[in-house]
Amino acid sequence: MTIRQNGEGDKTWCVYSEDGSRSFGCYATEAEAKERLQEIHAFKRMDSWAQVSRLDFGHISKVTRTPQGGIRVDAALTRTGVLVYSDAAGK
Repeated sequence: MTIRQNGEGDKTWCVYSEDGSRSFGCYATEAEAKERLQEIHAFKRMDSWAQVSRLDFGHISKVTRTPQGGIRVDAALTRTGVLVYSDAAGK
């Protein structure tokens, strides 16, 4: 990753991939661009950690059919996707 000064408008400092094919944003100051670069490097380190999978499950207590032909189920929901957690040591 590299930081280059573009000189275009208000946001002159940009973060680019090594080959320059992808921009990760442009910022008003070099310090802001460096901060973004650190965030990207931290994410790459996090992505290389060993991953642990956990699946939670429960039981369905009540199911009722709607007049339209669907079903209504009482459930506790969360968002989909990979949920990233830290342990007590911050890992």
